[in-house]
Amino acid sequence: MKGVIIAVAASVFAALSCDQYEDGKPSDNVLTRFDKMYPNAYDIEWEIEGVYWEVSFETGSYPNVKEHTAWFRADGTWVRTETDLLISAVPEEIKQYLQASEYASALLQDTEIDYVQTPDGNYYQFELVYNGTSIKVNVTPDGNISL
Repeated sequence: MKGVIIAVAASVFAALSCDQYEDGKPSDNVLTRFDKMYPNAYDIEWEIEGVYWEVSFETGSYPNVKEHTAWFRADGTWVRTETDLLISAVPEEIKQYLQASEYASALLQDTEIDYVQTPDGNYYQFELVYNGTSIKVNVTPDGNISL
């Protein structure tokens, strides 16, 4: 009986720690690039989203687990990564930039925002309700604001 319990536990652990491929397996170029960028990633799930490979994964350990989604081209080129953050984790200066903008009166749609990293730069993306319309407002670390 002890052997059966150990075997079941090992199977469950193996299933939870393995990559999951919903739409087939990405190319070696994609997998290599991902592994280099995120060597400590776990709970990895791959799927095809349009022309990109989209991977959802987690990093960190409790209570500091972070959820991410990254996109790669088939040749392994990294396109972007979004990290879910609670509003409380957003740096105060980013919140101040938003409060000093024309969107200061807007309401947050969610308590989470995205920290977006791209080859061209990084920004915080807020989903807001502004004048009755849902919008996404991007705020860069140096205070530039765009839709």
